[in-house]
Amino acid sequence: MSSAGVANARSGVRSNGLPAEAADGAVGVERSLALGWIAVLPLVLVYEIAASRHPSAAHNAAEYLISLPFRALLSRPEWGRYGLELAATALAVWWIFHDELALARRSARIALEGFVAAIALGPVLLIGLHVLDIAPPAIPRPTGVPTLGSAAILVGGAAFEEVVFRVAVIAALAFAARRTFEWFLGLPRTARVAAECVALLGSALLFAAAHLTAVVSLLAPGGEAFDSARFAWRATAGLVLALLYRWRGMGVAAWCHAFFNLALLLGAGPEIFL
Repeated sequence: MSSAGVANARSGVRSNGLPAEAADGAVGVERSLALGWIAVLPLVLVYEIAASRHPSAAHNAAEYLISLPFRALLSRPEWGRYGLELAATALAVWWIFHDELALARRSARIALEGFVAAIALGPVLLIGLHVLDIAPPAIPRPTGVPTLGSAAILVGGAAFEEVVFRVAVIAALAFAARRTFEWFLGLPRTARVAAECVALLGSALLFAAAHLTAVVSLLAPGGEAFDSARFAWRATAGLVLALLYRWRGMGVAAWCHAFFNLALLLGAGPEIFL
């Protein structure tokens, strides 16, 4: 190490001019997102294949929201979404190889953690509803074997929902709430904790609301009528997924969401976990 490098290390400054603590924090967040995106690429791919083969099928609302800017610019807005996905993949791959991460092993571990989390999610949701003194919702059992297309759209849509509601919404709410609390309270640490609570709860409520007809109809046909038990079920699931995202990253939350959606599609419901 050069004398300048030694001096920078001792003073807590990296060679790129950033404080060591800030550089480490930034790299940690970017690495987590990079690995998370690469890990959920199989979900994105099966979704895109199913959506292209079944264009008339109901699409995921989060995917529609991501594609919305391209609808005013392109005759085929899906190409804009494909380009965005390819750009995110290229950036994620660059980060992974830049930091010399073990891609295959880490991605497999993320999917496995998501599977384990999905197994635990049902009982956790029931415990949460019990604490809130809310009866579990009645989830209709499938009347037949689901098609591969419907399964792919439902499972793959989990990746888009995690990008929108966990990554984007939590970041936006946390930033806005922290600035607001700091302005009112003047206590940075208290403001940070309060902002995190607002971001987690707010994202959970928005996630539940995004399944309602009143909200979905603003973007596209679909959604369902308001039902208090279902709304509480989804809001609780959104909160658990938000906590999982903060703890283990986007990849684990997305795979947990995908496996849980698949279980519901195959006939699992609240009564299965009782």
